[in-house]
Amino acid sequence: MRFGVLVAPPEPTGMGALAGAAETACFDLLALADSQSLFRELYVSMAVAAHATSRIRLAPGVSNLVTRHVAVTASAMATVDELSGGRAVLALGTGDSAVYNLGERAVRLADMEEAVGSLRRLFAGERVEHRGRRIHVGWSRRSVPIYMAAEGPRTLELAGMIADGVIVGSGLAPEHVAAALEHLAAGAERGGRTLADVDVWFFAKANLGSDDQTALDEIRMALAASANHAFRFTMSGKSLPVELQDAVARLQQEYAFHQHEQVGPTRNAELVEELGLIPYLADRFAVVGTPTTVVARLAALKERGVEQVLLTALVPDPPTFIDAWRDEVVPRLGVAGLGPDR
Repeated sequence: MRFGVLVAPPEPTGMGALAGAAETACFDLLALADSQSLFRELYVSMAVAAHATSRIRLAPGVSNLVTRHVAVTASAMATVDELSGGRAVLALGTGDSAVYNLGERAVRLADMEEAVGSLRRLFAGERVEHRGRRIHVGWSRRSVPIYMAAEGPRTLELAGMIADGVIVGSGLAPEHVAAALEHLAAGAERGGRTLADVDVWFFAKANLGSDDQTALDEIRMALAASANHAFRFTMSGKSLPVELQDAVARLQQEYAFHQHEQVGPTRNAELVEELGLIPYLADRFAVVGTPTTVVARLAALKERGVEQVLLTALVPDPPTFIDAWRDEVVPRLGVAGLGPDR
């Protein structure tokens, strides 16, 4: 198995140390949250991370097509790719807190499909037609991989058809993993390729602690974010139990975007507890608990066909999480290439 970690960019003076720690902890991918109203600027942080590392791949976690024009994104990502020696990955979603905190709307899948094609040409320095206008990033000659974040069947199939990789956010239970891989494979076939051509990562809300309950309590807000995002457009085709649909609908109605993924006693953290959603959401979306619990969870995921996991470190102390991963989880994994001596 291979692992990535997603963090909120800290103050710039701390970004290099955090990125270096992630690389030392044997993570293969470092994703930085992109939400201008909540976190520090993505591309400044990616530049600092690129300077501080030599191996780990760097990605937004994830960016969108609303707050950032495709030409701006192409230029920024091409620059990070150049700076990092070819380690940049562009991860895109339809839009979450970055978009909703500005009162904007998520993009349609048709626009996503068009944008992915445009971005590939922009990375190559070509001129493209975008919203009726000719645009270009004339200096770029980069080939930056484009990944899509996907939850629902239609988005998963589109990702399988057009993306270099996908970050699957639909869940970690056996039925969710199997369904996601099936939809990705169907999309890949439509695109004239196979599932093996798509770099598949599964998204997991994560935390480590001295006991399972404390670790879970600290990421209640992350479980709320998963419920709000994964089922936002429709609950159909997403295997959400009927008896929980009213509770999820209420969570979505009351979700506080200005507190999205914010640690501590926020309204979002309260909501999942009030609505009785924590056990279900933790089982579906999280890898959380003591190192022993987490390793057992990862072993179960591997048996389901999950080979790569992007873990969130949206926790009270991200450096401590990363250090604990390095010191207490990696040595227990017993997977070639993931030990501390990598």
